[in-house]
Amino acid sequence: MRKTYYTLIGIDPAGKSGNFEIIFGDFSREVVDEEKEETNSLDYQALHIIRTSPEQKDIEAKILELNTRS
Repeated sequence: MRKTYYTLIGIDPAGKSGNFEIIFGDFSREVVDEEKEETNSLDYQALHIIRTSPEQKDIEAKILELNTRS
């Protein structure tokens, strides 16, 4: 059985790339939702939660896909 992994991503306005980056991840959607609420008070913009497998390569591929959209 393949587990779903939830990753909170956002754009750090202090970063020069303007790309999404990983902020936090967990197997529990509720835990990631709580982290998103706490992160809303920081400077990150465009916060999203993505679903992937727990494999780092899958998470990075999804972020690359989002960062290369026109």
